[in-house]
Amino acid sequence: MKTLDGEFIYEMDSSHEPVLEIDPGETVKVETLDAFGGQIKSKNDTLADLDMAKVNPATGPIYINSAKPGDILAVEIKDIEVKSPGVQGIVPGFGFLSNQYDEPLVTIHEITEAGINFGDLVLPIQPMIGTIGVAPEGEGVPCNTPGKHGGNLDTPDVRAGVTLLLPVFHEGGLFSLGDGHALQGDGEVCGVSIEVATSTTLKIESREKSIPTPMIDSEEEFITLGSAEQLEDAGRIALKAMIAHIVEETSLSSVEAYKLCSVASDLKVSQVVNPLKTVRVSISKDYL
Repeated sequence: MKTLDGEFIYEMDSSHEPVLEIDPGETVKVETLDAFGGQIKSKNDTLADLDMAKVNPATGPIYINSAKPGDILAVEIKDIEVKSPGVQGIVPGFGFLSNQYDEPLVTIHEITEAGINFGDLVLPIQPMIGTIGVAPEGEGVPCNTPGKHGGNLDTPDVRAGVTLLLPVFHEGGLFSLGDGHALQGDGEVCGVSIEVATSTTLKIESREKSIPTPMIDSEEEFITLGSAEQLEDAGRIALKAMIAHIVEETSLSSVEAYKLCSVASDLKVSQVVNPLKTVRVSISKDYL
């Protein structure tokens, strides 16, 4: 198994030279930094003094042999090892209620086998990857922004045991990831989760099939993702992708799939704090 560590980008862009090359189906372990790029060492550090040019680093890019434009990159997340401690806080001017909570704040959370020490609470960890994607089709996209290429999706379902499906726009895919979270709620409303460095193990394949937007294949559900400036538009992107998937996987027509989504799928908000908002639509595989 190959390992990738110490190679970071702050923009997903086809101009980046790959730092690792793997064959389809090969497993790789990737070391990632937290969303603050390791700048926060203690509660005495302040988020107001962050070097924003070094925020949300992604490790990569990785070149997957045989992946070509129009394909799918199938990224099976086999394990996410969380590295303690976790960092949370308030970044001035950032968050869903940034006009109400604007004082910089840093909290360091110790993480044990029991979970995350959050004041008097102990919260069970649910590790996930916040930023994960490929080089986008056109101009580069900062790693703090989601889109059709993936990026800063901040979707709790991007966890161990699922396969993330990404559209490929360039030879080799040019895949990167970072921004691990030990725990995140839907919405990520204050803009910061329990931010951690990770050691993430992935198995990556390419498939000769196209998709319009990132999707997640889990044991129980199939999930489509949409990102846009407005939540409604993000939801429409995810819903249209789900309808198309249902039509492809079943004998239902488009209008029947639309009706099925109204009674059997769930539309959830992944995050409301990034430059584009992200929404996901999920449906039980029992209906597919």
